[in-house]
Amino acid sequence: LKPHSGTIQYIQPKSSFNLLYINITTLNYTKDITIKINFNSPLLTLLSEITMLFSFYFYYLFLKFYNSNFRLTWLIILLGYLILAPFFGQRYDMYFMLTSPLRIIKHINPFIGNEMMPGGLKWAYPPLFLIYGILFYTVLHYFGLNFDPSFTYLVTSGYEYSAWRGFYNPELPLLFFLEKLPLIISTFIIYWLFLKKFNFQYSKIELEKFWLLNPLIILIGTVWGQFDMLSLLSMILSIYFFLKDRTDLASIFATIGAFIKIFPVILIP
Repeated sequence: LKPHSGTIQYIQPKSSFNLLYINITTLNYTKDITIKINFNSPLLTLLSEITMLFSFYFYYLFLKFYNSNFRLTWLIILLGYLILAPFFGQRYDMYFMLTSPLRIIKHINPFIGNEMMPGGLKWAYPPLFLIYGILFYTVLHYFGLNFDPSFTYLVTSGYEYSAWRGFYNPELPLLFFLEKLPLIISTFIIYWLFLKKFNFQYSKIELEKFWLLNPLIILIGTVWGQFDMLSLLSMILSIYFFLKDRTDLASIFATIGAFIKIFPVILIP
């Protein structure tokens, strides 16, 4: 895979190792480094699993004894979310979500497989989140950050699940951050709704532990990059307005959620 070459080649990775290409460039010096990483090493697998087990255990202990009475703890947690967002992501899903708006900009229908896009890369969700992607690419273009989406239609059938390896750009952390920003905002709005608008018998500390610091909540949106939180926020707002006898607003928010991901549609009947 040569991200800067004229012809991008999508190469299926071998199961025994992966190659990491690093280019170091300064004003008067350039150096290419290739590192072979062996993923079949039993020692590496064992150390990874032990590290994860200990991480889970210590995180559980942290939650068990968590007892912060500081009023602005949520701001510290928010900072942690914002730090994680640019540097983590499920690479195939992030490629899929970040390139689909680019296809629309290039007048390629992301809902129908064609010669420019194998069926495995079709947009599998309702269309509303795509509009957000188009908007932030438009803003980036205004500030002079342009992304040539030509690689999105160079993918041949059979290589759609390794095509993310061609999605290379120095601004990739910025794209990850922008894609996840509405997910993070939604997570904290839900926390505020639980705390202020619903009559839950939970304290601020308990909501921080069971919602904001919940590892599944952090993983799904801020780390992985899935946008379930946007639909969930719409779903919760729909329930809130229904309890307030505002069925008009309840229907609107359920519909908005269903146009992001389909599951809030169950509230409409």
